[in-house]
Amino acid sequence: MLRARIPESVLWLAYKGHLATAKRILKQTYGIDLPDVPDIDIDYRAVARGGFRSAFKIFRWSKWRELVYSFNGNFEQSIEFYTFGFYMPYILLTMHLAGSLATIEASAVFYGVGVIAGIAVAYLTPRIGTKSQYVLGAFLAGGVSLFGLALTFLYHWPLWLFVLWASVFYFGHVIGPASQGMTSINAAFGASERGGTAAGWGGYFWIKAAAVVGSFWGGPYWLAAIGAPGVTEALGIYALATAILGLILGFDARKYHPPELTEEVKAQ
Repeated sequence: MLRARIPESVLWLAYKGHLATAKRILKQTYGIDLPDVPDIDIDYRAVARGGFRSAFKIFRWSKWRELVYSFNGNFEQSIEFYTFGFYMPYILLTMHLAGSLATIEASAVFYGVGVIAGIAVAYLTPRIGTKSQYVLGAFLAGGVSLFGLALTFLYHWPLWLFVLWASVFYFGHVIGPASQGMTSINAAFGASERGGTAAGWGGYFWIKAAAVVGSFWGGPYWLAAIGAPGVTEALGIYALATAILGLILGFDARKYHPPELTEEVKAQ
C-alpha cells in the first residue's frame, strides 16, 4: 500500500491509470513484459461519493446481461457452498460414511484441492479466460461432482468416491463462479461506477444473501426435508443451469471494454 503512494512509482502510475507508462518502465528496468495489461494511459475519475443512492446505479437495462451473469454466478457459488460444501465433514459423520479420523483425512484432501484450484486460477486466466473458467467450474461443480455425490449417497459407494467427487466439487467451485463472479462484475462496472463502489456492493449483496439462505435454511432444513441426495441433485441442476447461462450471456473479463469507457478514451 505504501509503495502505491510513492509518486511516479510503477504502482502509483498503474493506480492512476497510466498503464502503458508503468509497463514501459517495468520492461526497461526489469525486462518484465505484461501482455495482458492494455497499452493505454488514461486519467481515472475520482471515486464518487454519491451516498446510498449511488449503490443502485448499476441496475440499468442497458447492462442486464452483465448483471445477470455476474450476480447469478455470485449467488450460485455461495449457495452451493453454504448449503452443501460447508457441511461435507458433517455429512460424512452423520451418514456414517466415515469415522472421525477418516473424516479429518478426507476433509484435508478435498479442502487441499480447493487451495490448488485457487493457484490454478492464476495459471488458467491468461490462457483460457474468465468466461471459460466460469462455465467449466459450474459444470464440474454441478454436472459432475454434485450428481456423483448424490449417487454416492444413494448407493452407499465407498469413501474414496466421496472424496473424489468432493475434490472435483471444490476445484470447480473455486475456478468457476466463486472466482469469476466478482472478477466479471468489476470488469463490467468498476470503471463506469467510479472505483467499483456500486459494483462491489451489488456483488457482495448476492454472495451474502445466498450465504444466509444456505446457512439458515439450506443446510439445516433442506437436508432434513429431502436428505443429502435431494439437496445435491437440486444444487447440481442449478449449477448446470448456471453453466448454460454463463455460456450464453457470459463475457471474458480480460477482453471486456465497457462502452462508456471506450467512448471516454476516444474522446481523449
